[in-house]
Amino acid sequence: MIAVATFAVCLVLTAANLYYGELNQDEGWYLYAARMVSEGQMPYRDFAFTQGPVMPLVYSAADPLVDIAGVAGGRLFTALLGLAAAFLAAWLAARMSRADRRWHAAVVAFALVGVNVYHSYFCTVVKTYALCSMFLVLAFVALSFMRSKFGGASALASGLLFSLGAGTRVSSVMLLPVVFLCLWFYRRKGGGGDGERQAVPARIPFWFLIGGVGGCLLVFLPFLLMSPDNFLFGLVEYHTQRKAGSLGTLLVYKAGFISRVVQAYFVAIVLAVAVVLRKLIVKGRADVAGAERDVISPMLCIGVGLVTLVHFLTAVPYDDYQVAIFPLLAVVLSVAVVRLPRDGKGLQWIVLTVVLVSVGAAFSSPINQSWFLKERDRIWWRVKDQPPLAKLQ
Repeated sequence: MIAVATFAVCLVLTAANLYYGELNQDEGWYLYAARMVSEGQMPYRDFAFTQGPVMPLVYSAADPLVDIAGVAGGRLFTALLGLAAAFLAAWLAARMSRADRRWHAAVVAFALVGVNVYHSYFCTVVKTYALCSMFLVLAFVALSFMRSKFGGASALASGLLFSLGAGTRVSSVMLLPVVFLCLWFYRRKGGGGDGERQAVPARIPFWFLIGGVGGCLLVFLPFLLMSPDNFLFGLVEYHTQRKAGSLGTLLVYKAGFISRVVQAYFVAIVLAVAVVLRKLIVKGRADVAGAERDVISPMLCIGVGLVTLVHFLTAVPYDDYQVAIFPLLAVVLSVAVVRLPRDGKGLQWIVLTVVLVSVGAAFSSPINQSWFLKERDRIWWRVKDQPPLAKLQ
């Protein structure tokens, strides 16, 4: 029942953001790039593009939908990708949890991702985030099968999927070295002579490396060869040469980034603080679901931290940069939270509390206000005569 209600709220938020959500200046640009690809043109060679080439290639398949419904068609396609990422996060959380707590972890992960109106908005409007997060979470899902008889294939697929994520949102390329180094570390750590079973089978890092390197070559090399100057400008120089201005302005941008991220993901951040404090205060050995969680959890934590640092250090850090990697943090938190109670009754209360607080935070967000209201005139709010999307159409 809780799961059904959580999904229903997620659909309501998604539908509201699709129709009532404010227009974003990037939406038309991304859809126009996808249309040019559908007509045989290529990014960098035929038109300027400042992200990896994967998004316009994928979104070109949705161009018939855009022909029918305009920007709304692009938003519908994006929303489906965002929902896929939320379900994949729930699946990954379940796989990383103990058998008797998998369903609870899945519901918490889905609630943190899908019942967050800010996250829902940026995974509904046409941006790179929904597609990128889908690739990244799916890459970790594939990696969670590394100890199966298909371990080599799953590691290869994981590397390819991380490459597609990097080809969608460039900053996510940092996850590739993080995951590889963690796989290598746990392979060496588990390979002692005491008969301890390896945390990561010996072949896994090599298959992952082949998938990651091979995937990056497939994603980036053709475009580099087609138009090296435009490719390097769009992916490297455009981002590294931006300037914030004075030191004071730069510090304001950094403070604003932190403030807006905390506001957008307040429920998740409170959970993170609670989990950390509990680990510091309560001593004792925690239950272990299996080697997959032992290996994947550090990858998720280090990866999210490193990509966040990259976003923070950019000249003009935007809070929505975090949208693509937030489902990874949600997985870590959900797995940690469902481990806190000792019995099933306490577990049910934790899940219900997370869902209810997420719903409350979603419906108290300023984003909801912007669905129907314009700017404030002294003490009165001006009501929109029609949604921005309808006005655009």
